[in-house]
Amino acid sequence: MGAESSCKLRKDVIIKAVIRDMRKYFKQQFNAKTSYIIKGKSKKESFFRECLITYVEDSFPELLSPSKDTDFLLSEFEINDQFWLENCDPLLFIGSFLYPKHSVRLLWEPYLAAGLTRPQAAELVEVLHSTMKDFNLEKLRKLTSIDTFNRLFTSYHREAVL
Repeated sequence: MGAESSCKLRKDVIIKAVIRDMRKYFKQQFNAKTSYIIKGKSKKESFFRECLITYVEDSFPELLSPSKDTDFLLSEFEINDQFWLENCDPLLFIGSFLYPKHSVRLLWEPYLAAGLTRPQAAELVEVLHSTMKDFNLEKLRKLTSIDTFNRLFTSYHREAVL
């Protein structure tokens, strides 16, 4: 290895750092808009789900299915399950991107409790976790095939990078 090659940064290291910075950026945005990190510990477990829906509706409304009933919050702490099921993939993906441990416990349970099989989003989340844990370019290709990730990346590039 010459001096020239030791100065080059590996692409995979740079891309993984960008994805981590992206996570940090959206986590800060999420907490600023929802106060989840401040209020979350004192609220019911459904509070994370509510915060996530509010954040996605406000920041990425194009990811949500159009609903006949725009009032998806039936009460302060009760969420319309139909709305949740229609929008499970982007909500579960974004929730897992921001707070992986919270998401598995708090987001998948209502879906499974309804007697439904594992959502497609579960596979997407596995791609996300695998990419973040053990990065390689093949996993990046899978991650970039996910529409929700691409929209997050575009938003991150437009708002945080430029």
